Amino acid sequence: MKVKYIVITLLLFMFIQGFISATLKSRTIDEIDFHLKSGYEYLTEGEWKTGINNPPLTATLSAIPLLFVKNQSVLNNFQRVRQIDYLYEAKKPFPKTLLLISRLIPLSFMILLGLFVFLWAKELYGAKAGLFALFLYSFSPNIISFGRLITADIGGALFLFASMYTFWKFIRNPTKLNLLFASVMFGLAQVTKLLAILLIPIFIFYCIVIYFLKDFKVSFFPSNNNIQIKKIIDLALPLII
Repeated sequence: MKVKYIVITLLLFMFIQGFISATLKSRTIDEIDFHLKSGYEYLTEGEWKTGINNPPLTATLSAIPLLFVKNQSVLNNFQRVRQIDYLYEAKKPFPKTLLLISRLIPLSFMILLGLFVFLWAKELYGAKAGLFALFLYSFSPNIISFGRLITADIGGALFLFASMYTFWKFIRNPTKLNLLFASVMFGLAQVTKLLAILLIPIFIFYCIVIYFLKDFKVSFFPSNNNIQIKKIIDLALPLII
């Protein structure tokens, strides 16, 4: 029970950090005119106009709150606002409340990624290792800074990591349920970040390593080597990444 409360506390503290940062920080150069605009156009027009360099999942989910805005005229200002425009009020800035609400999507991705970090470390090395990994993650300035932004980065990190974790679980315990989870996470990774295509050769290589270790009794392992092989297999995927 103590472990559960520590995990909740760390994740809650991280969310508070990210939410305060999202509240205080202004929009970045591409949040509005690139990601939110693309997601809103995809929801309203059914066409992804941005290209494949940033798949649509994060932008589309972040743009969902914009569909409930009654005064649609405030959404006309998706274009980039320069510093001089702020000084002379030449262009009306994008509503900060809408920006904050949309930022809740990447913030939720950040929290989910922390949960996966804890779960994988816990299954590999125990509860203490899981808590230590989550502690380091919760205070990572890089994660917190990107976790509040409407970009494909934190979503890509989440689903890439979750895809590797669920695939690892499926290899260890090849059930239909684990296969379903691994398939869903792999699909979500592909529609979140272009780099997710690299999961395919990574998983193929991982399967080859496992097949080799299990079928070809490698001589440099000691006798009674089942535990040793299992540990190497458990460590192989994180080391490959």
